[in-house]
Parts: sequence; C-alpha cells; structure tokens
Amino acid sequence: METEPKSWTGPQQRSPTKGKPAYVLGSTLILWLLFLGLHGVQDRYALKRGLTGAYYDNPQWQGAPVFTVIDKSLDLSTARKRKLSFPQKNYSIRWMGWLYVQKEGERVFKMRADDGSSLTLDGQLIMDTSRVNSSQFVSKKVSLSRGFHSLDLRYFQRLGTGNLEVYGAGPEGGEKRLDVEALFPEKPTPRQLALEQGIRRILRGLWRILPLWNLLAVLYFRKTLWAYLKKVADKRKRMEEGIRALPFPHPLGPFSLAFGLCLVLLGLWMLSSRLASDRGLRVSYYDNPGWEGNSLFSKVVPSLSLRVLDRQGFPQRYYSLQWKGWVYIDRSGDYTLIVKADDGARVWIDGTIILGYERVSSMPELSTTVYLEEGFHPIEIRYYQLNRDYFLSVEWVPPGGRKEPMPTPWFFPEKPADRSFLWKGKVLGILHVLEGLLVLSLGLVLIRPIRAWIRREDPRAPSSTPSTSLRMGFAPSSTFSPVLSGLRASPSHVFMLLVLGGLILFHRLGERSLGERVAGTWSEDEAVHTLVAKRILETGNWFSLEFHGEPYYNKPPLKLWLSAWTFSRFGDQEFYVRVWDALFGGMTLFLTYLLGRSLTGSPFVGLMGALILLSSPYYIFLHNARDGVQDSAANLLFILALFFFWFRTKRASFYYLAGLSMGLGALVKSINGLIPLAIIVPYLGITKTFSEFKNPRFYGMILIAGLLPSAWFIPQSLLTPGFFDEAIKSQLVARASGTLAGRFFGSSRHLLGPFFYLGSLLKGFYPWGFFYPPALLFGLGLALRRKTPIQTRTPILFLLLWVLIVLGGFSVSRYKSDWYIYPLYPALALLMANFAHALMGLSWSFRKKYPLLAVGVPGLLMLLLVHSLYMNYERTYENPKIPIHRWVEYLQEFGEIPYQVVLYNLDPRLLDRQPYYLEKVSSHVLYLKDMETLKALSRSGVPLFVIVTPKAYRAEPFFQEAPYLYKMLNKTGHPLDESDRAKWWVLVYNHHPRSRLFVQNREAQ
Repeated sequence: METEPKSWTGPQQRSPTKGKPAYVLGSTLILWLLFLGLHGVQDRYALKRGLTGAYYDNPQWQGAPVFTVIDKSLDLSTARKRKLSFPQKNYSIRWMGWLYVQKEGERVFKMRADDGSSLTLDGQLIMDTSRVNSSQFVSKKVSLSRGFHSLDLRYFQRLGTGNLEVYGAGPEGGEKRLDVEALFPEKPTPRQLALEQGIRRILRGLWRILPLWNLLAVLYFRKTLWAYLKKVADKRKRMEEGIRALPFPHPLGPFSLAFGLCLVLLGLWMLSSRLASDRGLRVSYYDNPGWEGNSLFSKVVPSLSLRVLDRQGFPQRYYSLQWKGWVYIDRSGDYTLIVKADDGARVWIDGTIILGYERVSSMPELSTTVYLEEGFHPIEIRYYQLNRDYFLSVEWVPPGGRKEPMPTPWFFPEKPADRSFLWKGKVLGILHVLEGLLVLSLGLVLIRPIRAWIRREDPRAPSSTPSTSLRMGFAPSSTFSPVLSGLRASPSHVFMLLVLGGLILFHRLGERSLGERVAGTWSEDEAVHTLVAKRILETGNWFSLEFHGEPYYNKPPLKLWLSAWTFSRFGDQEFYVRVWDALFGGMTLFLTYLLGRSLTGSPFVGLMGALILLSSPYYIFLHNARDGVQDSAANLLFILALFFFWFRTKRASFYYLAGLSMGLGALVKSINGLIPLAIIVPYLGITKTFSEFKNPRFYGMILIAGLLPSAWFIPQSLLTPGFFDEAIKSQLVARASGTLAGRFFGSSRHLLGPFFYLGSLLKGFYPWGFFYPPALLFGLGLALRRKTPIQTRTPILFLLLWVLIVLGGFSVSRYKSDWYIYPLYPALALLMANFAHALMGLSWSFRKKYPLLAVGVPGLLMLLLVHSLYMNYERTYENPKIPIHRWVEYLQEFGEIPYQVVLYNLDPRLLDRQPYYLEKVSSHVLYLKDMETLKALSRSGVPLFVIVTPKAYRAEPFFQEAPYLYKMLNKTGHPLDESDRAKWWVLVYNHHPRSRLFVQNREAQ
C-alpha cells in the first residue's frame, strides 16, 4: 500500500527554549559535583600548618623529648594543657619548621620570654632573650626574600610561671603574632603549594556562585516543580485512601500499635539502663567542711549533683562531699573544664589538681584547659559548703564541641576491664539505635491519627463512610477529638495502668527506712503502726491494741490486723510493711478510671484522671500509697463506697456493698470512713432524689455502715477503761478544736489556718495543681448552667460535692495534715481531667484558623502528663536510710561472729523506729544501767557496741576511751539539746570497724 508523500514545508524552525532545561540542569549538576568533589579532596591535599614542637623535661634540650606535637601557636599553651603528664618547671621546648614569606621585604621580629628563648632563621641566630629582663621585648629587623625559610625557636623555663610572646611585622607594617598559615612543619614542594592554593580559590568562587545559581534554577523551573509536587501529593492521597480501605482489625489499630511500640521502647530503655547501671562516681559525705575523718555514707551516684543530700536527708550546712572514680576519654585532645560552686570546690585528674578555689563572696566561673589522652583517667572532685545556699556545676568543652555537663556515661566508680567496657559500649550503641528506630516508627504510626484529628475524622475508617466512628466504638462526644476518644479499648487502659502503676507504686518499695520519705522528710506513723501490728503477734491479743505495753487508741484495728497477718506469713521487712498500701493505691487508680469513664461517658477522662492521680507526688509518696499507714486503705474504701452508691441502680446489692465499704472504712480510720454519707445525703437533696429516703435499702446501707464499726468500738468502750475518752473525745473533738496532745501529738506544727489546704493541693498535685482552681470553676459553671444537659450536670455536681465537702470539713478543723484531704484527690483528678477534655475541645474549635493550637494544646497536656509521671518514677529511687538502719545492716554482716549491743540508760518506750531495727539483732541486745557490768563486758574481748546519749558520753570518762564512734544524726532538725547534733552515739570497743560509718574518737586520743 502506497503512502502519500509528505509535503516539504521548508526548514524547521528551532524553538528558542528547546534544550535550555537540560542546559540549566546539567550546569547546576556539574557545579555541585565540582564543589563536592573539590571539598572532599581538600583535606587530602591540604598542607600541615604549624611547627614541630619537642618538649623536654629539662631546661637544656637534652635527651629524648617527652612528647612531640605540631603546634599552631608559638606559646606555652600546649605545655600548660599537658600539666597532668608534663612538668611545669625546669623544662624546655624547641620548635622547628619553615616560615613562608609571600612578599619580599623587611620584617621586624619581637620576642619576650621568661626565663629565656632564642630565634634562628636560615641557620643564623637572630635573637636571644636569655640575658634580658623578662619584662622587656627584644626586636630585630630582618630582610627576607619570597619563599621558604627554616625556623628554629628555643625556649626554656626554670622557676616561676613562664611566659613566651613572639611577634612578626611584615613589609605592610602592623604587629601581630606569627600567622599559622605561614608556618609549616615540613617544607612543601612548589607543586603541592600551588595545588592547595588552587583548590582553595576554586572552592571560594563556587561557594559564592552556587547560591545565586540555585536560586535562578528554581525560578526557571518553578512551574515544572509545582506540577511535580502536585503529582506526588495526588499519588500519596490515593495511597492513603487505599490504606484506609484495608479491613484492619481493632487490635492492629494505630493506637494499639503505638502502645505496643511504647512497651518495646520501655523494655529497651530498661535494658540499656541496666547495662549502664555500673556507671557513675562514688560520692562520700562528711559532717565537716574539711573532708576529715571517715565519711558518714558512701554510694555510687550517676551524676555530679547535690540532690544526693535530699535523697539521704543529711544536714545541708557545714559539710563536704567527695566524688571519686574514673572518667573515660573517647578521643585525645584539649578539654576545657568549667567549675562554678558555692562555697569551694577542687578538681583532680590523674592525681593532679587542675582547678579549684576557696570560699569567696560570689560564685565565679573558673575554667582551665588540659590535654587528655584517649582512655581512662582517675578523677576526684571535692566540694564543701558553709552557708545555707549550695550550688555546684562542673562542665566541660570537648575538642570541637560546646560547653555541656560532663557526660554521665563516661563516669565509672572502678576502672572497668577493657573487654567488658567495649562489649557494653557496643551493646548500648545498638540499643540506642533500636530506640531511635522505634521512636521514628512511633511517629510514622501516629501520622494518620494526628491528621485525622486535625481533619476531625476516624483515622481508620474509609473516607466514604465517615459515620463509622460509632461503629468503631468511639465515645459520642461533640467536644472531644475522635483520636483520643478512640482510646476506648479497656484492656489497653487496664494494661497501661498496671504497668505505670506497678513501676511507680512497687519499684524499690522496700529499700527505704521505716518512716522515711523523699526529700529528707519523715513520719513516725509508719514505725508506730508497724510496732503495734508486731505487738499483736507477740501478745496474741487481736482485740485490744498495744504500743510498748500501753493501750493504743489512736487508730481502729482493721489495717493493723491485715499487717499482723502479713507479718506472720511473710515477715516484717519494709516491703511487706508497705505492700498492702501500694496494692490499695493501685486499686484506687483503677476505681478512679472506672468512675471517671462512667460519670463523663469519656474513656479519656477516666484514664487521664487516674494518671493525674498517679502523677501526684503527695498521694503516692506522702503518708499514703508507699507508706505502711492507714490512709491508702481508708481512701480505697472511701471511693469504693461512693462507687457502689453511684451504680446502686444496677444492682440492689450495691446499696449494702456501699454500707459495707463505709463500715470497713470506719474500722480503718474511725469517723473518716463515714464521710461518704455526708456527700450522699446533700447530693440526693440537691438533685431532688427524695425517693431514696423512702427506699429501705438506703437505710440498710446506713445501718451496715454504723453496725460494723460498732462491733469493735462498743465492746472496747465497755471493757477498756478510758477508751471512750481517749479514742472518741480526744481523737475527734480535740483534733477538730486543736487541743489534741499526747505521745504523738505534742507538736503545734499541725495547727494551721483555714486556707492551708488550698496551698497543699497546689503542691500535692504538682505540676497539675495549677489546674485545680480553673477546673473547679469550670465544673461549677457546668453544674449551675441551666442549659447543661442533666446527664452532664449530675455527675459534675456529684464530683463537686465530693471535693467541696471534704475540703470544707477539714479546713474548719484546726488540726491539719496534708494527707487528711486525700479522699478528695480522685474526684479532683477527674475534674481536672474533664477540664483538660474541654481545653482540647476548645482548641479543636479553632482548628481552621489556628491549626497549631489544635495540635499544641493536647501535645502540651500529654507532655505535662509524661513529665509528671516520669518525675514520680524518679522519686522511687530516693530511698533514704536512717543511721540506725545502716548500722544494723553493718551488724548483720557479722553472721555467726559473736558481738554485743548495749543500750545504756535508754528507755525503749520513748523510741519509735529504733526498736524495729534493733529487733533484727535482738539476740545481741542488752539494756543496762550499771556501769560496772558494762565495763566487765568491755573486758571480755567480744566486739561491743554501746549506745549512749551525747550527754552521757560527756559525763562518763569510760565512754570517752572508746577508740571509735558513730553519730546517729537527728534528721528532724530538732537536736536533743542546744549543743548536740545527734540523738544517739554508738561507741565501739574490741573491734576495728570496716565501714566508713565509724570515725576515730579524737577526744580519746
């Protein structure tokens, strides 16, 4: 088949723009490749600058040098930086190399040195300052041709501080130190010099051209780039729609996957923390500002922080601290150390003091630079304090780095073996890489939920079915983000509460001394309740309580019975003293979650409220969940009573369970257990639920709540003389009026004003405490607003009455303690969670105008929650031990070796925690008042530990003959008398202590 020939239309006209895109792209690519290639080979062809310095440990340049290094400056900085390994007196230095003169002409050299120096150019001596006064300059004018000239500079120093200054002025004039660019340790060839200078010139030119060229290229291709970006966006959108259409099951949703990644990340973090547990320095505390005698305690700490004093509870005035260990230097170089302290500090490295100052009126920042070689170096840091304020900061600047605190991972209490150090370092590196990958994966998993939050849609639902949020189980809330509402999966919530609650409530629960709290505070209640429970086992009398043989009326017996049963089965260690309280605290968290979820209809409010409660420092650490006292059990029964009452319409038996909870609460903490009735009755009246007052089950609840505690209180009142006056009148009436006094209530520090609890809540919920005033106002507004739906107003009113009745009742009482209002903490936590819920809804309403606000408010709230939970977890490491605890641990190390402990003229009934620890070595304890018997024991040769008061020690010469003593400090800050800083002194006979607890008795010597 023949085709019709094409007609010729003349020569083709070439488009004026054809080929220009390829030209622009090609030239841009060539310029970048040229720049990157020359930048990569620049270091390879760069010539070394400076002079070769040989450092001798004698002032005559004799023998082999101690070390040789290329110095880029002709001064004594290298010698001073190497003061750890190079002498600072009687030494000499010789610098040799080449001086490059670019322009022919005369140069003026000036030099001043202490003690002496000489300069030689091209083998000819130019200057010699050894016979000149060190404060005067020696100058010389020299004519130099263009090119390289050999240079030899010598310096020696015998005594004094030493000094060297070398200046050179070129033909253009001006006085300045010799330019390092003109100094070479070896003479380069003309070809090498020309190649280096050529590469530098080309790179400088490209650096100026490339920014402008790139800008022109972007402007030229702006339409093409915009079309390409739009095409990529469309392709990504189609991919996301395909992913949304996939039928993912609920367990594989983004939040479940994110939660799983968080758990894996937590496991990796705990493993890496375990591997890094051998890092840190050993700190020792001295009760004097001069590091005299033996330290009162010594432990390994991870950082150079004075918080160790808060955790140990020692006096924070007139003391000194010493950190010792090893620091690992990962690369050789010059390190600048910066120290700032009040009142004084000193730093040693390799046994040489490199920095320090004594007491000054201000806090100067001192710094020094030292050269440290790669490897391990012994380090010691000392600090002493005289005033009330204390501050210590030790930082450094590594080679090529910036100022930062000295890195904790490079501290070691003992020098580790090279193999184990390298192995752990590699494993930690791998773990950190995995942690980074998991964080990246977590971010990728949460991208779609965050986008869905901004767009207000279900992140797992196809775009064609936007109404599937209800099918997926999201909470029907118009003011709350669907993403957070999607956290409805109860198993995930329960698992989260179990993990976080277990870490904060049970971690290191038994390592703290009885009655001790964090930040150096203490309470005798834990010790008293423990001794009362142990007394139940000793006497077998479970009905009447005793303390040191006397009737104990302060608390009802239920929690004490539980503790006594636990001691009989598992022992009376500190962990079992507190295990029930931690368990009750965890159950309170779970009830808070369930109650918040039911009251508000939002799983988020329940979960957030429980986590806010878990992040409260007071509720967890102050006389509650981590202390062996009554409050944790009482708070659980309190919320349990209100919980059953709220759900009373579900089952009729819940009325009786609410009454049972109140009755058991009264058996734990007396009248406090019946306070829920004071909330229930006003609530029924305000909500006009008068039908409850006609319900027989309601009166059955009240009857059970009253009869159950009466089964113990009434027989005690009839059979025990004085019980009614002590347990009822004194404990209730006198406590409210502020006239309470006695063995445990002689202090007036609890007689506080009516607004005390307002400030207590700020500290108790820190950092969430600032939320409670607006949360209460917001809840009050919802409860009083008529337009608020009844299903929203009623639960908020219930929580408000719960908070206000407890707060008002205890504010009226004159006798106050922070833990008295713990029953309102769950309700207030839920109100704050509800307020956070509203803040998120408010920020969401501005999502179109302020999209960052819609994301920022929830992000800040989550950050605040994570921070507060982490701080509570950190507080679990604060486990101070009282002196007698540490001393008894020392005695238990004796094992089968015989020893004797004597309490001389001391009444154990006046003590609280001491008998608990003395009973651990009770077979070795004697109570004596006869001095002759005590002296006979000291002559038996058996190790003897005599406990006396400071007054008895000063009054008896025999006590002053003891070679060693141990002062048990009175941590409360209230000395036994005006001159004594300790409650007990332990005197040691017939024994040389191996522990740093004991110091030599200087008075005896």
